[in-house]
Amino acid sequence: CAILAAHFAFNYTSASYQAKMKSLAGAIHASRITATSQTHTLIWKDVLKMWKAHPWLGTGYGTFYIEFPAFASDELKAAFPQNERIVNDAHNEYLQTLAETGLAGFVIFISVIAVFYFASVKFYLASSAVPSPVFAGLLTGTAALLLENFFSVDMRFIVSSTYLFLAMGLAAGYFSREISVTWPERFPASLLKPA
Repeated sequence: CAILAAHFAFNYTSASYQAKMKSLAGAIHASRITATSQTHTLIWKDVLKMWKAHPWLGTGYGTFYIEFPAFASDELKAAFPQNERIVNDAHNEYLQTLAETGLAGFVIFISVIAVFYFASVKFYLASSAVPSPVFAGLLTGTAALLLENFFSVDMRFIVSSTYLFLAMGLAAGYFSREISVTWPERFPASLLKPA
């Protein structure tokens, strides 16, 4: 509070302080800090063009950085010159999955997440007792990672991907139920050993 009060006091009383703040604001605006949000939207528009060229099966998992330059707009190339920087990911896990695996892979990916959250919320609402704080932590942790991936491709890193699916599995342990499957009576003996 004291820092904010001092800032406002100097900002309204000192012309040199105002000039320094304007200079600092200009430097921040010209830096990559604010340019990132603009380049993200440029990349996202071009990723959608990439997906439209391969709508059903995509370009192949892990091929983004190879295929993307052909779809990069002139505006993006001006912001990220190709001889200086490589756009190696979409900065959005969902768009990158859509572009690389097409609609087929994207639907499978989203379905796994949707089924998990549907079952989790159903369990939470049907539970008469207060669910475990561990369950709530696992659920919110996975939600945080999934939200972050709108602006990142963290799940391309093994730590984040492992965390997501491990946390989903541990949370599912709270509402999963045991299922018994009996072997068919006429199961062929030749298939018994490999099975």
